[in-house]
Amino acid sequence: MPLVPEFTVRKEIASKLKPVIQIREKNYILMTTDITAVKRKPLGKFVENIEKNHRQHIIDAIDFLFQGF
Repeated sequence: MPLVPEFTVRKEIASKLKPVIQIREKNYILMTTDITAVKRKPLGKFVENIEKNHRQHIIDAIDFLFQGF
């Protein structure tokens, strides 16, 4: 799922479906509705693993996307 800067999609915020993820003191929106498979190479340099702090937010957003709760 892509992350986009919060200010670029402020009108789209649906906190359960598109949670705010903070990375290095900057807010991003997890674009759960844009989930897809991509090759690693075009993604560029590794920045940070968000699983430790945001795992439950990611799982909740995916559950909401596919099951509506």
